[in-house]
Amino acid sequence: MDREEPPDYHAIIAEAALRQLVGGRSVMRRQLRHLAELSSHDKVTLQVLPFAAGAHAAAGSFTVLVVPAFGDVVNIDNTAGRTLLDDTDATDRYNVVFDGLRSRALPEPGSLALIEQLAADL
Repeated sequence: MDREEPPDYHAIIAEAALRQLVGGRSVMRRQLRHLAELSSHDKVTLQVLPFAAGAHAAAGSFTVLVVPAFGDVVNIDNTAGRTLLDDTDATDRYNVVFDGLRSRALPEPGSLALIEQLAADL
């Protein structure tokens, strides 16, 4: 994000990932504060998918990369490794899932408030 022309970045993070203690309280506090700091960057959109959103169509983490000269590519990381999908049907399905998550996630101000509260509670 420090490049002259950084890419747009939109992340949706499940509330569970923010609450699960990893590395101890001080590490989690620093990680949460770092997320809050990143969210202030004008090229970064950070949303939290709250527990209240309930079940959703995402079956794990994925990244949709929008490559103007090529088209969309979906990156799926899991225990077995990485899968890259570039066919239009698959990328369209992942874009629909992402749009659904985005609409159910907290707006940016509410997401930032939750992240800051979780950091303060540690």
